[in-house]
Amino acid sequence: MALCRISVDSARPCAKRQGGRNFRRAKDYSVGFKPTAIASADFNADGRPDLVITNQNDNSVSVLLQNPDRTFTAKVDPTTAKIPQ
Repeated sequence: MALCRISVDSARPCAKRQGGRNFRRAKDYSVGFKPTAIASADFNADGRPDLVITNQNDNSVSVLLQNPDRTFTAKVDPTTAKIPQ
């Protein structure tokens, strides 16, 4: 289980459950400017949930694919139409 928070320049898992009652240390992930929404799904069909974040002020989405070790890749920011939702 991962809890995520979006801030101006990062999507951050605040805490990630490590089994039992322990949580892994949080890690910051950079996303675009003025993130407005986040979604999680298996976008690349590898069996792991990935993240996509809409970025209002730079008309892009940030895609972060999950690695086997449950960290995420560096963002990829394809451009979109104005103000992605």
